Amino acid sequence: VLQEYNAELVSSASVCLLIAGKCRRTEKYLLCLAAGLPCVSHVWVRDSCLQNKLFDFHTYLLPAGHGLNKLPVTWSGKTNIFFGLEVMICGREKFKNMWSFLLKVAGGRAVFKLPTGNPGHLVISGRKLCDYVMSEDMSFLPESIAEKATALNIPLVSREWGMQCLIHGVIHKHDAHALFQLLKPK
Repeated sequence: VLQEYNAELVSSASVCLLIAGKCRRTEKYLLCLAAGLPCVSHVWVRDSCLQNKLFDFHTYLLPAGHGLNKLPVTWSGKTNIFFGLEVMICGREKFKNMWSFLLKVAGGRAVFKLPTGNPGHLVISGRKLCDYVMSEDMSFLPESIAEKATALNIPLVSREWGMQCLIHGVIHKHDAHALFQLLKPK
């Protein structure tokens, strides 16, 4: 039983699962999605103990989460969802730390500064130096960063975009849904 994620122990284990009562949006649950680790109902443990045999956990898999349509999304088991992406994170320290770690586990990297220069010089080997700016919400996104990102054609995305990418196991287009975009507080 691990209290926190340890890549070395997880990779050396023959099976590593998250046991939960239902799909959640907690840091641990999202971390397991980022790492491609199965999330299994606690009923699996109960049934295995009651029958004194280890049941196949696949029968007890929990959904990865709920899509924007509120329907459960089947766990994909995909890893490296954010492979090669660099995302600037804006928000409180806890939010920045959590998403920095989630990005790392899913193959991406958090950056805390936008690149300098003009848009034409911000590409190395055909790739932008910052792919997205994700903020906890608009109140944590400094106007100067929003303006600079917009000028550099770097999409501004919400945490919902990040969560839905993990839940679905794919990178969604930043403008695929209104909830993926940062909205000014009213």
